[in-house]
Amino acid sequence: MSKCFYFVRVLLITILVIESECGELEESAKNGTRTRWRPAQNGSTTTSLGHRADASIFPGPNGSEYEEILLESICQIPAGVAHQLCKAFYRSDHGVPKNLEHCPPTSALANMDPRFINSGIIGLDYFHAGAKENFRQKVLTRGGAGQQCVYDESGNLIVGPPNGGSADLHSPRNPTGEAEHILYDILPWCACCKSSNMKDCNKYYKKRPSDDGKLYRPDMALKP
Repeated sequence: MSKCFYFVRVLLITILVIESECGELEESAKNGTRTRWRPAQNGSTTTSLGHRADASIFPGPNGSEYEEILLESICQIPAGVAHQLCKAFYRSDHGVPKNLEHCPPTSALANMDPRFINSGIIGLDYFHAGAKENFRQKVLTRGGAGQQCVYDESGNLIVGPPNGGSADLHSPRNPTGEAEHILYDILPWCACCKSSNMKDCNKYYKKRPSDDGKLYRPDMALKP
């Protein structure tokens, strides 16, 4: 029953987000202006729009901006609803994805390791405050899961709630995984962390933990 409740909530929120944002996105495109996301009612701060190295899921010159607006919009959930959604996620989720790559402990190593790809900075300030670089596992598991590793300006790995990377059940790099990534990874983070003022953030990171890099071993190709 909890799983059903979770998916009904997800569907309703997604529909509301798309309906409320489409007009704003179209107007922004017509005017040729950069859109800045408005603050949420629960006190979350505004964030400027960034760019990323890989392609946006939206075509056209404004694609990356559309994507970031929609991703941030998903977090505009009333606190009471967010708490219930987080509880449902925690009860129904099957747990930590298996067989993922371990994060390189520094961004310098991540840049050299062929098992990881720089995923750019779209939404980075919003979802991972303080992070300057974002890497994702290049070859995903059979189920489409993948490791995310984020690093601060000193190149150090950011670990754990509220701003660390996560073991994503459905990596956005999966050809069919962008919608599933939003459903199973981003929305639960929004519900447990951002929209609940971080009160339930530990619940999210128990299911989608950050890798601390302690078990990382360099790729054979990097060895002399």
